[in-house]
Amino acid sequence: MLITFLATGWCLLIVPLFSMPVSLPVDSATMNYASVVFFGGTMVSAIWYIVWGRKNYQGPPVKAEDLGQA
Repeated sequence: MLITFLATGWCLLIVPLFSMPVSLPVDSATMNYASVVFFGGTMVSAIWYIVWGRKNYQGPPVKAEDLGQA
């Protein structure tokens, strides 16, 4: 559980940090396009989930013995 919180916190810190511009003022030559790529990937994932995932994704397969119901 601790690792989950640490990993989530690290991701929340590092994604915005790596999306910052490398210099000011920002123009098309100095813009860091990581934020554009991150936003685009997030949108593609969200749309794919809305269109297909909500109806078709069943989760990972789980055996009864894994649940302690042997």
